[in-house]
Amino acid sequence: MADDDIYDDGDVAGGQELEVGEKSNLIKTLLPKILKWVAIILASLIFIVTVVFFTMRILNRGTTGMTQPTTSEVMVAKTPTYDWFSIEEVRSRTGDEPAATVIVQVKIGYESGSKEVQGELVKRENQIFDLIRQYFSRKTKEELTPYTEAAVKQELREQINRLLTQGNAVQQIIFMEYNVYDF
Repeated sequence: MADDDIYDDGDVAGGQELEVGEKSNLIKTLLPKILKWVAIILASLIFIVTVVFFTMRILNRGTTGMTQPTTSEVMVAKTPTYDWFSIEEVRSRTGDEPAATVIVQVKIGYESGSKEVQGELVKRENQIFDLIRQYFSRKTKEELTPYTEAAVKQELREQINRLLTQGNAVQQIIFMEYNVYDF
């Protein structure tokens, strides 16, 4: 009798069987459509990746020799070695309002082994220090950005060379410290 209750086609389970049947019908009709679109998308992706891969191989076929440029001895510039003269830390205020504080530590590069230039730099150390301080006090914050640092070095080099008796004795200027602070 217990088995008969399980398989009974009575009213109690009738409504529930209809809902379960509708859900399974819905899944049976939607599943093939979903699978069809997934297959179309996957096929499209595989096609696109394949086309891109072969196109890039064709385009890059002739450029293998251009990836590493050859350099000749004429093209490679050798940087000369210099002797260096250090100027102690220079502090100055810029010429604009409100003024900024400039702190630089300068090294002056000159021809290696030149005792005359070294002697003149030592004799004129205070004048060079003052020249650098005055140079920065005439500049504005906008003229002392990292983007203008090369121009600042060039101008300082020219001014120091004008101060020295030997024409172009100073070959290079480097900054060990180059800071502009707003205070």
